[in-house]
Amino acid sequence: MRNEAARFGGVPVLTGEWGSGPERAADPDDGYFDLHQALQDRFRFGATLWTWREACGDPHKAGDVRNGRVPSVWGVFDVDCVANEVRGLREPLVEALRRPVVRGAPGRLTEVVWDRAARRFTARGEGAERGEGLVVFYPSRPGDRVRTSGEGLSGVHARRGPGGGRLVAGHAHGGAWEVVVGLR
Repeated sequence: MRNEAARFGGVPVLTGEWGSGPERAADPDDGYFDLHQALQDRFRFGATLWTWREACGDPHKAGDVRNGRVPSVWGVFDVDCVANEVRGLREPLVEALRRPVVRGAPGRLTEVVWDRAARRFTARGEGAERGEGLVVFYPSRPGDRVRTSGEGLSGVHARRGPGGGRLVAGHAHGGAWEVVVGLR
């Protein structure tokens, strides 16, 4: 994918489907979700999880039904396929996916690092034009005190965004930059 993206001038790459059984997110010895997201960060690929909410009657589940099994569905929502009712969010999976993301970067984004244990996010870039904007979404919880810092950026600040998260913004001085977002 990287070579193909390079042939098109370095266009963004999106992995349109990735994921695994949601039970893996609840296993403290299984680092699948963190490892996959670290690879996304390393190569600066965007990604969407398969799947948001799968239905019990999804064509992917036809084999279960043909073999007399009640389907078990993947996704962020737990679904009881006997009653065909949504039970709620799969909190371990939601937590495994809850992470910051760069929504817009000045110049070229060169590095993204999320330290889940420390809840510290770092992004770096280069080749920014003076005044170009940075926007980072940082998921936070009620009562979290978010701290931001930046180099090569001015006006770095955090504001409440959708769902209680923070939108961190700033403007490039020109050239290289870095932003760090974490908790106080």
